[in-house]
Amino acid sequence: MVDVSNSARLHLKHEPSHQPARWVMLSVMLGTGTVSLSNSSFNPALATLMQQFALSEAQVSWVMVIFLMSMSLSLLLAGYLSQTLGKRNLYLMALLTFVAISAVGMLAQSFNTVLLVRAIQGFASGLMIPLSLGLIFAVTPQSERGAATGIWGAMIMLTLACGPMLGALLLLKWGWPALFSVNLPFGLIALLVGYKTLPKQPQCGVSAFDWQGFSTLSISIVALLLALSQIKTRADFWAPTFYLPLLLAILMGGLFWWLPAKRKAVLIPAQLFASPGFNFSLIISVLHTVGLFVMLFAIPLLVQNALHLSPLWTGALLMSSALCTSVCS
Repeated sequence: MVDVSNSARLHLKHEPSHQPARWVMLSVMLGTGTVSLSNSSFNPALATLMQQFALSEAQVSWVMVIFLMSMSLSLLLAGYLSQTLGKRNLYLMALLTFVAISAVGMLAQSFNTVLLVRAIQGFASGLMIPLSLGLIFAVTPQSERGAATGIWGAMIMLTLACGPMLGALLLLKWGWPALFSVNLPFGLIALLVGYKTLPKQPQCGVSAFDWQGFSTLSISIVALLLALSQIKTRADFWAPTFYLPLLLAILMGGLFWWLPAKRKAVLIPAQLFASPGFNFSLIISVLHTVGLFVMLFAIPLLVQNALHLSPLWTGALLMSSALCTSVCS
C-alpha cells in the first residue's frame, strides 16, 4: 500500500529545486537575449545614420566597432570582477547599466553620443554574457546542463534572427532612436526577475589581476582600430594619422607579450599558444568572425545605398542569413 502523504512530501521537496531554475533561466535569457537583439537590430540603421549625420563608411562603422571593442575589453575583466563583486551582483549591475544607457540613447542628438552609448552597451554586454551560463549552471543539475545550454543558445540565435527585421520596422516607423527602446521592456523584466531569483553566491575576495597586461592590450587594440579607420585611399598608408597609431599598437602589443615574464598574474598565458590545435582553431575562429562582421556591415550599405531599397530588405536578408546559420549549426 502506497503512503500518499509521503509521496506528496517527496514531490513537494523535489519541485522547488526546479522552480527557481526556471525563473533564473528566464531572467538570464531575457538579459542576454536583449543584448543580442539590440546589437543585431542596429544593422539596418547604418545607412540612415550615414545620411543623417553626413558620415563616411569608415565613420559609421564605429557604431559596430566600438560596441565590439568595449565588449572584448570587458570580457577580460569579467572573471576578476565576478570574484570581487559576486556573479549575481555583477550581472545585475551590468544589466542595469545596459538598460539605463539605452534610455539615454533614445535621447541622443549627435553621433558622438550614439558612439558613447554603444561603447557603454558593449562594456556591459561583455560582463553579462560570460556570467549567464555560470548563473544558469548554479541552479541546474549537472544532468540538465546540456539542455539548459541548448535553450540558452536557441534564445541567442532567435534574437539574432529577429533583430534585423525588428530594427527595420522600428527604423521605418519611429527612426533610429527607437532602436534603443527595444532594450527597455525586456531589460526591465529581466532585472526584476533576476533581482528576485538569481542565487546569492559568496564573494571569493580580491584576487590578483594583470592590470599592466590589460592596459597595454587595451591601448594596442584601440590604437590598431584607430589606424585602420583612417584608411580610405592608398595614400593614407603613408599618412601620420595611420602609421603613428599603428606604431603605438605594435609597441603596446610587444609590451603585452614581454611583460608577463615579470608578473605573477598573467592575463593570457603564453602556454595556450603551444598547442597547434588551439592555434589552428583560433585562426579559423578569427577568419569566420571577420567574414561575418564584414557581411553584417556591407549588406545594409549595399541594399540601401547602392540598390536604394528599403531597410526592410536589409532586415529580410540578415534574418534569412541568421536563420540558415541557426539551422545548420
